[in-house]
Amino acid sequence: MEPQSSRSFDFVCYGCGAAAAATPRGMRCPACGEPFSIRSHATPDSEILSQAPGSMWHYLDLLPIQSPDHVVTLGEGATPLIDAPRLAQQHGLGRVLLKNEM
Repeated sequence: MEPQSSRSFDFVCYGCGAAAAATPRGMRCPACGEPFSIRSHATPDSEILSQAPGSMWHYLDLLPIQSPDHVVTLGEGATPLIDAPRLAQQHGLGRVLLKNEM
């Protein structure tokens, strides 16, 4: 059995669950109008998850990128997500995470 490509992905609708193999036009579901999400079928190497990322490109093999030759980067970092329990409580949400860009 051939191993699954690390860049194998499809799209799934947040609203109705419809799946699309190719990039949906406008990234919206034609059936219900809700946005599509990218669903990865990659199986990460356990080593990638045990190392602190220096940037989002640490996870390149898990991203839906056909060829790394076409990646354009702006020097993205690995900014932390900060738990905001009071904000979540104030708005009746289970959990809110904020991205700290400072």
